[in-house]
Amino acid sequence: MISIKSLQGISMDALYDAFNDAFQEYPRNWTRSEWEDMLMRRGFDPAISFGAFKSDNLVSFIFNSSGIYRGILSAYDTGTGTRKAYRKQGISTKIFNHSIPFFKEQGIKSYVLEVISTNSSAISLYQGLGFTTDRELHYFLGVQNENHKPEINLPEGYKIIELKSFNKMELESMWDFEPSWQNNWESVLRAEEKLYRCGAYHKDKLVAYGMIEGHTGDIPQLAVHKNHRRKGIGSAIMQQLKSCSSNGIYKVTNTEAKLDYITAFLEKLDFVQMGSQFEMRLDF
Repeated sequence: MISIKSLQGISMDALYDAFNDAFQEYPRNWTRSEWEDMLMRRGFDPAISFGAFKSDNLVSFIFNSSGIYRGILSAYDTGTGTRKAYRKQGISTKIFNHSIPFFKEQGIKSYVLEVISTNSSAISLYQGLGFTTDRELHYFLGVQNENHKPEINLPEGYKIIELKSFNKMELESMWDFEPSWQNNWESVLRAEEKLYRCGAYHKDKLVAYGMIEGHTGDIPQLAVHKNHRRKGIGSAIMQQLKSCSSNGIYKVTNTEAKLDYITAFLEKLDFVQMGSQFEMRLDF
């Protein structure tokens, strides 16, 4: 007999065991610390997360978080999975339908998730539940070449220094698109102590910035003011960020697919596009 209930009070050991089982065939693996960091940064809230249990065994789950996203109070699916032995039984759909009334009680107006663009069965499932696609997002991977470590070259009059503090509105003025959930301000500030931030200045004015999570190599934000592009500033910021990665791996996740020049910029810096995903949303 399968029962559905909140994940409030369920141990992290049990959650990680279910997650590992559900994602064993996924193209990447997470260590326990990486997984916990991912949940923390995305704002995992067990009170609005739910799982399907057979006896005391968690066999399927939806990890959720909540926050302001694109101006409204939203929930975000930070991880949905089902143990292999329990798939194709409609369990995820049952968990989803169980979750919606709780979201509405919390005043949540929208539910956001991301799905790999080639996962046609999951996309069909979400479309059947009423989700629509907002945008397509690309993700990239770079690996340090030990035999070639590019120098940081800046035009005359520019300098790069660490950002100890910043003005969000000033940084947002450089954006070409709004970051996805895992890279937005709420997520970034949750992981603030683990992020290195730097900025490029021209005549004491901030004209570009970037940030990296050193132990994972994840680069959640990088932007250059439109009046200072095509001068190598973005490349210099990226090289500075790369120097702060402790594992020689760099990841840029969820750039807007329609912005071809961002893809070209990353590929020029030896990033490889690993795939794409759709950001989908259901409004209540």
